[in-house]
Amino acid sequence: MPTEDGTIGSVYEVVAEHPDGRITLRFTEGVLAGRTVTAFTDEHCDIAHARPLTPREKAERLLVSLLDPQQRLAWSAKRRFRLGTPYGVLELGALHNMSFWPKGPHWDPGHPKLLYLCVVPRGDLQRLPEADIWTNLLLVVRAEPERFFAVANWRAPSHTSWYRPPIAGLRLGQALLQHN
Repeated sequence: MPTEDGTIGSVYEVVAEHPDGRITLRFTEGVLAGRTVTAFTDEHCDIAHARPLTPREKAERLLVSLLDPQQRLAWSAKRRFRLGTPYGVLELGALHNMSFWPKGPHWDPGHPKLLYLCVVPRGDLQRLPEADIWTNLLLVVRAEPERFFAVANWRAPSHTSWYRPPIAGLRLGQALLQHN
């Protein structure tokens, strides 16, 4: 659930480690509470490991396992990747400055064709591996895009000031907006 400061938090526990390298996670708090996901296989990873993985390496493997081939290529090359949403295309990879190209029936014509969004997961971002941040946001956008966009701070490319939600021109359900 979004907090008063506009962040989204999801806490999870590992419920199973599979012999083929996959892990199953169950989300215990936040917008994904109660959901489970099984992720990452060795076929998605190019690195042979002779030592235990660091938390950053584990986070990287988990994120990469959740991406499609095109997203993996973009992440590897630019440390960014794009994903489609019901509201347009979102590019994850620049914390506090995610590119968003709105489109579709939820978007009012006459508003900018590109916006920058800021949505940050709860927690100590200094200690959290970068890939864990993107995994958190990716899963929230996939599972509940309305909640993600309902809490996003936004700005047009021509502005330096950030605006609080809702995003001008984006039509989200009124009930959702009133509960956030």
